[in-house]
Amino acid sequence: MTADPMNYNPPTAQRMLEGYGLPEDVIDGVLAVHAQELAEMQRADAQARHDRSYSDNRVFELKGARIAADLIDPTRGERPAVPAAVLPPAPRAGEEPPAQPQRDEPVRVETLARLLCGADTTLSDGPSWGRISQTPGLGRDEYRNAARYLLRRVTITQTVNGPAAPLCGDQIPGMTCTLPDGPHDDWKHRDEEGHWWSQMRVPPYSNRERLAAEAQPASPPARPRGGV
Repeated sequence: MTADPMNYNPPTAQRMLEGYGLPEDVIDGVLAVHAQELAEMQRADAQARHDRSYSDNRVFELKGARIAADLIDPTRGERPAVPAAVLPPAPRAGEEPPAQPQRDEPVRVETLARLLCGADTTLSDGPSWGRISQTPGLGRDEYRNAARYLLRRVTITQTVNGPAAPLCGDQIPGMTCTLPDGPHDDWKHRDEEGHWWSQMRVPPYSNRERLAAEAQPASPPARPRGGV
């Protein structure tokens, strides 16, 4: 029997999460993060339309869009505080914090692209990385292409203190995302050669953990008791 499309009510995100048997506090946290990301996308889209518009009403349109985003996410993107139990212990009085080891690591395309954009912003008063368009000929991909051109010809390293920041690591056949872990600015995974594929907009944003678990060797089956 086919459902009537006029009377079909799609399941809500909360109902879908409840179907997995997740605890209530986990569901609340996932929904809160989803609301924050959706609102942030609306704010960014409204700001981009405002920057491209020449309408006399663009200020009021931007304000209205921000009010609508605040209705979705009243916290305005404020993340919950990290529990004290998972924070590293503070150094005692008179003690100096332990020195973090320093090492040199190759600069990645995304890092160099943002540095090039920052140089343009500082030296020629150009738009910042957060405000430039995504369209070809006007945006971030041009800085990424310039970074790849440079990195093919020169070796550029950066000094890093402490542990390396985790990379996204999302994989599809033949490609691995080398962007920083977490949501990407345009919801696209990218490898160092510029290939991209879509990113999921709800946690987990990367299939890295699943692939790592699948790579673990399977444990041998338990031997039956009392048998030969």
